[in-house]
Amino acid sequence: MNITLKSATAANLPELLELAHQAAKAPNSRWSEDYPDLEILKWDLAQNGLYRAELPDGTLGGMIAIDREGELNDLDWQDGLTTAWELSRLAVFPKYQGTGLGQAIFGAALALCREENCPGLRLLVSLGFDQGIHIYEKFGFRRVGQTHQWGEDFWMYSLTL
Repeated sequence: MNITLKSATAANLPELLELAHQAAKAPNSRWSEDYPDLEILKWDLAQNGLYRAELPDGTLGGMIAIDREGELNDLDWQDGLTTAWELSRLAVFPKYQGTGLGQAIFGAALALCREENCPGLRLLVSLGFDQGIHIYEKFGFRRVGQTHQWGEDFWMYSLTL
């Protein structure tokens, strides 16, 4: 599926929050009405890391966050990276699930990170979220540990670029 990642603006926050709420209702979603909330999306935006995934006709299909500051650096990563960016909040509207849009967004985010000379990437994925795990492993991420954060257990995944 062909998409374009575009940096989000404050004006995009309402539609991205609606996307988050809809994604929370999808089967097997680990999100809720409370996560991610407007404050989290504003934080992503303030880091210049919130992206809209636009379909060829310019409509919003999904989103992703790329954190260049290392919010998760305090965790015990067993990946050999001294610095890494983090990918999070990948979401697609439920009507696009199963179409390859999530993989297209993820691939576009990886390409953007490579263009910006990112040394490596990290992410957390909920235990049992097999759909996400499949995508991450398909793109070369490897499982490097497990952690308990925010009341939930996560696999820790890493990729050296």
